[in-house]
Amino acid sequence: MKTPKYILAFVIGWILVDSCRTDQSADTATTDSLVTRQPAPTSPSFLVGLTDLCEQSQQAYMIPVKGLPAPATIPGLDKVTDTTAFLRSYLQTKANELSWLTFIALNWPATPNGTPDSTTCFGSRDGITVWEHWMPGKELFRTDNRVPKPWQYGLTAKGHPINSKEAPELHITKLNELSQFNPERHVLPDQYGNSTLYEVFYNRFMYNYIVGGKLYNPLGQEEFIKKRPRQPIGLTLIQNQKDTIYPEDLGRAFLPIGSAKDTTFDAGLGATLSYYQNVGSIMVKSAWTVLTANEDRSKYHTRTIKRDGNQVVLGLVALHFAHKLAEAPRWMWSTFEHVSNTPLVDKHGKAFLKPGVDYLYFDESQNDPSTYNKPPARERPGKLTGQQPVQIVRVEKPSSEIDQMNHQFRTLIAKANTKSVWLNYRLVGTQWPFSDPIPFNIKGPIEPALLANAVMETYHQGTSSCMGCHVKARFLGDTVTGKFADFVWGLSLGLSPKQKKTTKPPRTL
Repeated sequence: MKTPKYILAFVIGWILVDSCRTDQSADTATTDSLVTRQPAPTSPSFLVGLTDLCEQSQQAYMIPVKGLPAPATIPGLDKVTDTTAFLRSYLQTKANELSWLTFIALNWPATPNGTPDSTTCFGSRDGITVWEHWMPGKELFRTDNRVPKPWQYGLTAKGHPINSKEAPELHITKLNELSQFNPERHVLPDQYGNSTLYEVFYNRFMYNYIVGGKLYNPLGQEEFIKKRPRQPIGLTLIQNQKDTIYPEDLGRAFLPIGSAKDTTFDAGLGATLSYYQNVGSIMVKSAWTVLTANEDRSKYHTRTIKRDGNQVVLGLVALHFAHKLAEAPRWMWSTFEHVSNTPLVDKHGKAFLKPGVDYLYFDESQNDPSTYNKPPARERPGKLTGQQPVQIVRVEKPSSEIDQMNHQFRTLIAKANTKSVWLNYRLVGTQWPFSDPIPFNIKGPIEPALLANAVMETYHQGTSSCMGCHVKARFLGDTVTGKFADFVWGLSLGLSPKQKKTTKPPRTL
């Protein structure tokens, strides 16, 4: 078998292949008020093959696994002068469309066993979704050196997914604790003084790989590096028709990669690369807040949990998800937010307040730019309520193309249910690896360069990048000495009791 260095040598030449609220004003401000970093679409194409979220034959409940098309298949490419700009715009549109299609599939009403209920319309009811049946991070990455519990299907007697029992033990961001979700390590209170809560979920493909490779704690990770177990990754490389190359031989994790069909390609230098049909790895980051009597709960996806002996209703305020695909082996990164979270800033740096909107993270009566996006002066880490409210604004407006796409998808949702809670959520953006499908590369051009969710990357929106952060994820060491964690911070969360005393926990995912 050849060395990892040789593997990278022949794979490096591989080029892109094809495996493969009803009111528009909710997304649109005055035309001259906001700055947009993403380019306008050159030839947008929305809702291709999807026209009805009730029609079973449309299969909108299926998670899409065909990512970005090969450049050679893109219509009109041969008629433009600046092919790079055309590709960037066209593929960004396709990436955003894929984000929405995935959002619909993940948030589809689930059966008691966690599968999408294909007999009902999307948004026909607000209940437990498909991704809420997945494995929460606290159950997968252990701090007690135990094996994670088996993946289970079904509901508890109280109606919660078995994998997370009564509900996930949602994290509250704490100062100086990197194990919590918010990268800035500050509490994020809403206007009623309630802390934003966070939890991460992993799909079955990721669960199987992590448990099968014993990557859930450092002891198992050390064994993984020594024994390099062969994992079901959805990808193989065959060199000179005889040597099978495994990603584990590179001394790294390589999570399962999704593909629409079994496909084999000539990777050059006597090597072939094969993808196998499967959904691939998906991780979901969710952000919640307690909904008081002042909030219209009918506009939020909700969960009811017990906290300190009391029942509280949580409303979903934001959702991240990352999907590893053959056309995007550095993952496709998507982020959504509730339309009432925050206002945008105008060209003068002041919040643009839409009439009639009661923002959850902004007090409309106190519109002072000097207070924007600053952590609370007085923080009470670990407290669910009683925090000092903050003034949060979105500093980057999603592109006009995203506004248009949000409108069209919400029109589609309204066609299925005019009162669906999902009409109140919108796509912020999608980040993807630009023309770089080489499966073992960990760096390369990305689009857009920056992407932030105002309640996820609140205090550093101007410098936030999904891949720019996650490419630093390592296990069994820091960003210099550790092993590459395939963009998954969660692999560094499973600390043994001894390590917890001496090591600061890393950030999630």
